[in-house]
Amino acid sequence: MSCQLARQTRGTAPARAALRRGVVAALGVTLLLCAAPERARAGDFWDDVRQPGLTAYRAHVRRARTALSARRTADALDATQTAIETLPDEAEGHALRAIALAESGDQAGMAQEAARALELDEAVYEDPVWGSRIALLLASGGQPELAARVLRRTLATMPATHLRRQLYTLLGDVAQSLGPAQLEEAVRAYRVALKSGPADSRTILGLGLALHRRGELEEAELLLRRAAAPGPLDQLIAGLPVSPAERAARVAVIAVQRGDLDAARAAFPEAEQGSPHAAWASASRAALGRATSAAPARQPARRPGARRPR
Repeated sequence: MSCQLARQTRGTAPARAALRRGVVAALGVTLLLCAAPERARAGDFWDDVRQPGLTAYRAHVRRARTALSARRTADALDATQTAIETLPDEAEGHALRAIALAESGDQAGMAQEAARALELDEAVYEDPVWGSRIALLLASGGQPELAARVLRRTLATMPATHLRRQLYTLLGDVAQSLGPAQLEEAVRAYRVALKSGPADSRTILGLGLALHRRGELEEAELLLRRAAAPGPLDQLIAGLPVSPAERAARVAVIAVQRGDLDAARAAFPEAEQGSPHAAWASASRAALGRATSAAPARQPARRPGARRPR
């Protein structure tokens, strides 16, 4: 009897060992799960030791992101204000507040907060979600220099998408707005956009204008003729996030291509107003005047049957 019991005990020993290992493993997992919040709280504790207020700041930033994603501007303004009060030298609070201020109609506040965010961290808008959003707001709000700074960083790490192509066109527009020194950058940006997908009128027009301003007239004329093809180009120009002078310059070169010289003469002076490209606009207007005066006068058409004067 005792021998049989011993054999049974020996036969079940591996099973008991396996059972013990399973129990220990299960207890280990349970302990890990129970300890995880404690470790997270411990991490937050040490973060606050190293930088007092960091945990609260992160919570306010998360609330701001959620509010901006849901287009709850008032909540975003409140959250970003609290985040900045908690840690004024952290960039992201200022970066998100710039977006909230722009969407509340405060263009000056937007520019101030965006500039502060970039001063604290030039890479603060690398995320394409926020980078593309603030870049368009800055461009529309008359801040092409800040828009260009944001776009350069956003595009540097952005994967190839349709949005990336649109942002390269926007970079071309805002770089061109900054004056002759940035025309090379504008041309590069437009060419990248055109290589990334089907050609569109906005990019073709922007590139044609930039090349015209650089004196590369042969390619410029080809592009501007393409851009002047029938289509809703006037509405497109009116909606561009650029200055009135930049819109007038586009109207002028398209009017020349369409043969509407009166419209071109009216648009070139507008393109000079407050523009770093005023010298180009003035020279183009003068060239248009010379070309018009040099053109042979058109003879009035004779009525059928009228006698030719002797």
